[in-house]
Order: sequence, then structure tokens, then C-alpha cells
Amino acid sequence: MYEFQYRPSFSSDMKPKTVRGDHGDEIFSVLGAPFLKEGASDEEIKLSKMVMKFWASFARNGNPNGEGLPHWPAYDQKEGYLQIDVPTQAAQKLEGQGSVFLDQAPGHGGCQEATTARTH
Repeated sequence: MYEFQYRPSFSSDMKPKTVRGDHGDEIFSVLGAPFLKEGASDEEIKLSKMVMKFWASFARNGNPNGEGLPHWPAYDQKEGYLQIDVPTQAAQKLEGQGSVFLDQAPGHGGCQEATTARTH
């Protein structure tokens, strides 16, 4: 599992600065868009190369880990995942970070109920 947190250079100025990586933004890195777009930083190009290496390693071996790449932990009972950003690093328990707001919002017990149903 991964979370793409990098804010690409092509992000719209209309997108609030607090929003970093959006759903699907990683696809541009996977496909090498920073190599084709003027204005991409060296940082963004390096990130794109790294993401392409992860995907290529997974396609070749069924495992995204490879030489020279940050360790991508297997998702298991420890709920490890990879935060793709600068720097890219392993982390744990992604779901708990994003669902706290919804669990506490009035009328949105659905996330909490779904979590309870899944664990029982």
C-alpha cells in the first residue's frame, strides 16, 4: 500500500496549498511526465524515476523493492505502507490518520461502523 503525498508541479493554482498529492497524481510520475514537461524540478524528476523503478520492479518480480530504492514494507498486521514524497519513507497505519475527521463528524459514523464490521 502507498500514499502519494508529493504535490506535482502541474498542480492547478486553484488547488489549495494544503492539498498535496491528489488521487491519481502518481500516474504522471509512473509514466514519466516530469521528463516531458518544462518546469519540472530535479526533485520531481528524481521522484518520477524512483516511482518508475518501484513499478518496474513490481512488474518484473512481484515485489516493488529493488536496489537503490527506499524499503516498501509489505502490508500486514503492522499496517506498513510507503509514503511517496520527498523524502520517501515507510510508515504505519494510514487509515487511522485519514478517518479521524470523518469518525468525529456529526452524522458520519459510517467509517467507524465499517471499521468495526471489518474487525469483527
